[in-house]
Amino acid sequence: MPKRGVALFVRPDWDPAMMTSYYYVGLAMDYATRRMTVTDIAGDETTKANILGALETVDPAFVYLSGHGTADSYQVIDYERVMETCQEEVESLIGRVVLFKCCYAGISLAPDAVSKGAVAAFANTELFSWWEGEEDGFFFSVNAISDALVNGLTTSEAMDHSLATWNEWIDYWLTSEDPWGPAIAALMIEDRDGQVFFGDPTATVANPGKGYHRVKRQVATLFDGRTVAKGIAIYKCPSAMVYVTVTIPNLNFIEEILNIQIHTKPETGCPTLGNKSINENVVGITICGVADGVTVTVEAIAIGV
Repeated sequence: MPKRGVALFVRPDWDPAMMTSYYYVGLAMDYATRRMTVTDIAGDETTKANILGALETVDPAFVYLSGHGTADSYQVIDYERVMETCQEEVESLIGRVVLFKCCYAGISLAPDAVSKGAVAAFANTELFSWWEGEEDGFFFSVNAISDALVNGLTTSEAMDHSLATWNEWIDYWLTSEDPWGPAIAALMIEDRDGQVFFGDPTATVANPGKGYHRVKRQVATLFDGRTVAKGIAIYKCPSAMVYVTVTIPNLNFIEEILNIQIHTKPETGCPTLGNKSINENVVGITICGVADGVTVTVEAIAIGV
């Protein structure tokens, strides 16, 4: 029986594409360690034997698999095939929620895993690609699935959170003054539309009561029908100042922001809040006093309906 509150991350770094995923999946892995027991198989350790062995011994409820893929296979270093459609290795995912961070696995491998007993699977049916130098939005949108599951949300809520993150980044590039903005947004739309989900939409992987967010991120429902709820966003800072948006899925409209917390990794300076704005259920925040390359996690609490 897979263990709730336990996660396995697999991050090969064999070629340039894998190295990019290695870094960004590492951010999701670091975040998961705050709320789950995590095993990280990385670099040269990402062999078929090590991965299948960890699935058996660690027995995680959640598995994040980064690498290369085809419609029928998940591959790591030297294109070693760890799992293939209709092969027994896929049965190692029985009882687990799996996120395939590779190309094409959503065509056959992910649905095959669910048909063999995986609780749920996230994957992509297309060639997952990104704009060099602007990788953040592409990878943070996928990491949103992992972050949501770690925080106690259901698989369907995790998918919704990911799609909302994709849309925020797409809107950002469509309205950007960058001349390449529309092209970047078009590439993101392809990746977003290729993202698919199979399996139980109500499944969770975190231990009850664990995590900053409760299920559905709801904190409390007041007697007058309004709700106090939380949202989270993770950004990599491009400079000493960054503008971030935090979506609060449990609310349709925010009436007031009650609290905002900022966490940086590595810890740096003294981040301060600048201008704040509200648009329906999205909080916009300017953060100053950070540094280039620092990862900022922003947690917002708001009241609304």
